Amino acid sequence: MKNKKFKIKNIVVAAAFLLIPVYSHAAVFIVGGEQKITSVNENVKIVVGIDTETERLNLFNVELDIPLGLDFVSLDKESSIINIWVEEPVFDSKTRKVSFVGGIPGGFIGRAGFVNVILKPVESGKYSLSIDSKSEAYLNDGVGTRALAGFEGIELEVKGRGLKSGIWALVFVSVVALFVIIWALRRKVSHA
Repeated sequence: MKNKKFKIKNIVVAAAFLLIPVYSHAAVFIVGGEQKITSVNENVKIVVGIDTETERLNLFNVELDIPLGLDFVSLDKESSIINIWVEEPVFDSKTRKVSFVGGIPGGFIGRAGFVNVILKPVESGKYSLSIDSKSEAYLNDGVGTRALAGFEGIELEVKGRGLKSGIWALVFVSVVALFVIIWALRRKVSHA
């Protein structure tokens, strides 16, 4: 009886493995750039793109999260592989997301960029930039099948003093200057 249960259990496990489809990523959304180390107040270009691996893809719905500490400056789509924009690339300051929807008639296979995002670091630290996991890519199969996608981000290291440090330095210098002026005025009054 025990041996029969063992066989049934093995058959069920084997059937489950055969019935579960094997998934592999048909594409990888990529966030990259030439600079991985930068300084406060120095603009940096981040490239948002795709590696379709072996699949032909034609429609992309993408959101890039912009961390606090990095100010949005501009978007550049001139070298984009996308030639039909359903929703133009925009930055939403409330959600801190760059988003767009675009397509390529006939599809695309390979590795290329969608948009360049120019950011200005305002605080030192390490920042992870990645595509939001809700982003989607679709196969060029005539029926709009959603492709399974992976995500490859970038770690940006920002060095230097940020705006807050600069403000505190300005406040300190102003207070010291005020004390020097008061001291000089008191000295002048006491000698008069």
